[in-house]
Amino acid sequence: MRLMIFILTFLSAPCVLAGEPKVAGQTYLYASQPGKPTLDNGVSGGNPFAAVFVDLLKQEYSTFESFSNALLRNTERLSEGFQVPELVLGAKEDWQFLPIPKEEKRVALVLMISDYTQSGAVSLPGVKSDFARVTTALVNANFKMLAVIDPDAADLNRILSVFAGQAKKADVALVYVTGHGVETGHETYLLPGNYKVDYGVRELKYKAVNLKVIGASAQAKHANVVLFAGCRNNPFEAK
Repeated sequence: MRLMIFILTFLSAPCVLAGEPKVAGQTYLYASQPGKPTLDNGVSGGNPFAAVFVDLLKQEYSTFESFSNALLRNTERLSEGFQVPELVLGAKEDWQFLPIPKEEKRVALVLMISDYTQSGAVSLPGVKSDFARVTTALVNANFKMLAVIDPDAADLNRILSVFAGQAKKADVALVYVTGHGVETGHETYLLPGNYKVDYGVRELKYKAVNLKVIGASAQAKHANVVLFAGCRNNPFEAK
């Protein structure tokens, strides 16, 4: 299976036009509970959520329910209780996750932000490690890949548009996303690498990316899964 890595320029955010076929709802798997951070164990470790995800892709789980339960349980164990993952269902749990049926087409987007030198925030060295191992694991599991690390805001919108087009032609779409995350007002945001720390929460709606926008790019017919490995706390609370 070929690995395609796109670093692209801006087009437009994905949208669903009237009259287009309906797609399955998005199921979200968060690496941590609301209001809590996740771990970045550096280049040799990365996020426990990523480590467990990669390991489970090497095994055979007959249903998505059994796969997701193992992902949540094993992440909590590997992080020694620091991360308590959350599942927010948008689709049925009893569909076959692995092995992939021969007649099915599955696509995946791996989207990660590691370099925050422009923002004043701490960069995430473990994300680079996670990018390599998550992408490789999905390729080996026979997902058609679109993988991008450290895009700017313009690139990101183009990437989501491209992936939405791929997902519409697929049976299953999976998105794995991480970077610095902020959750406020029950909304989760991914911070681009140039999101200035001084912006605080006031620019989240304009210069960060709402996770729902990323998730909306998963528009496959049968199932859509979004895995968010970023933090869900709000470091700007005191600002």
